[in-house]
Amino acid sequence: MGRGRGIHWLTDRQCRTLPVGQYCDGGKLYLIVDGPQSRHWSFIFWIKGKKEKMGLGSFYRGVSLLVARRRAEQAREDLAAGKDPRLARNKRRGAMIIFGEVADQVLAARGAASKKHAAALCLRAFGAIIGLCPRSSAPHAAAGERFGVSAVR
Repeated sequence: MGRGRGIHWLTDRQCRTLPVGQYCDGGKLYLIVDGPQSRHWSFIFWIKGKKEKMGLGSFYRGVSLLVARRRAEQAREDLAAGKDPRLARNKRRGAMIIFGEVADQVLAARGAASKKHAAALCLRAFGAIIGLCPRSSAPHAAAGERFGVSAVR
């Protein structure tokens, strides 16, 4: 598949019929073929001296060559801007809310008398938001509002 530098080396037909292996489309986009029904796209790049991979989706689950190229283009733009493409993608997706975010919002909204009280308050809020707190019968959004957390995703 070596055609020198450039991008868009693969064709749609090749993506469907290539045997097991790893095939470059150019611009750090690769089609990984693991078997007859296992084909997925990866963006392979170097960041901070380390080789990294970012999955772009499965060929058989609707991620066509065109879609993979668009996703790779966005990843190349993020990389050129000095960002980790995986973190930038997760930020664009609206990645899951994490405990630290909940803790910051709860403490800002409610305050706490002590570290022990703050930890208990944060754990209760996080449990209510993700549906683990048995005392909470309110829906997740209402639980977030009850604890002063506004950015529940």
